Amino acid sequence: MTRWFAASLSLLAVTAHASDWGKRSEEFRRAAMAERKKLGLDKDEAKLRAEYPTPELKFAAGAKCLVLCPGEAKVVKLEGRFGEKGLVGSQSDEVTLSNDRASAKGWEGTVTVKPSAPPRSVGLDALSPVSAVATYVEPVVIGCKHTWSVDAEGVTLSFKSEFSTCEARVPAAGDWKKGGKALGAGPLELSRTESGLRVERTASQEEMMAQAKAGMAFLSSPEMQALSQRRADVVAKMNKCGNGPPAQMAKCFEGPKAGLDALSKEQDALQATFEKKNAPAFGCRTYELEAADGKLTGEATGCAGHRSADRVALTGKYSAP
Repeated sequence: MTRWFAASLSLLAVTAHASDWGKRSEEFRRAAMAERKKLGLDKDEAKLRAEYPTPELKFAAGAKCLVLCPGEAKVVKLEGRFGEKGLVGSQSDEVTLSNDRASAKGWEGTVTVKPSAPPRSVGLDALSPVSAVATYVEPVVIGCKHTWSVDAEGVTLSFKSEFSTCEARVPAAGDWKKGGKALGAGPLELSRTESGLRVERTASQEEMMAQAKAGMAFLSSPEMQALSQRRADVVAKMNKCGNGPPAQMAKCFEGPKAGLDALSKEQDALQATFEKKNAPAFGCRTYELEAADGKLTGEATGCAGHRSADRVALTGKYSAP
């Protein structure tokens, strides 16, 4: 197998697990291999690439992506170098292609988005006839409007999203409630991910300055300064051990090492207290959402009552109008 052909197989392997595209592309490759042998091109890579080169397809009018809403179907044209028996496929079952027609000058077909699809960028792959060499095509962006409800330890974050362009990040407004009681509201920044949505609270200039000031105060606190001095004292003892007789080094290091371990635990306890004290009054700072078929799972960090790196389980739901 040539490097060039192996590379095209690797490209397809990356996306095969995500949809039935894996089965279709495998059948296509088998048929292409038989056709190469029939045409006598299976041992002449240069001629094969010259006659059936890498596809070069783009959306009509030079669009960088195609934005469609959940449940929408649209006839789409891809322009550029291709082949009459070429194949185009979607990397996700949330976007399907039908009524497709390939030609030397491009591809045309109906692109349909699953009604329950979340915001997502879904890549398209194109395979050249006979050579079966594959390439990526600009993505289909599942966008438009969605409504979200996310629960973290009984606190619900609600917001609406609208991805109307190729941009993967958009602003939004969030509302937090617990037991139906409003806790507060604030700006969010939403980012599409491969499996869902990343939601980040947008801190104001005043909030960022307050956080920075609190961090500096913590580092210069009497507790942290005393800890730093004690650590320096232990390090000095370790340095002294390192200059002692080799036969006594291991025994000498035991005490200072135990001292460093104790200091690390003490510092971690101080850090934990600081992080919990400076966590949000409600909700979380970052939500990593996995979205599928109207349901949400995932984890949040920077949550009220937790250390900044603690992970809190999420559940929820989303819908499209």
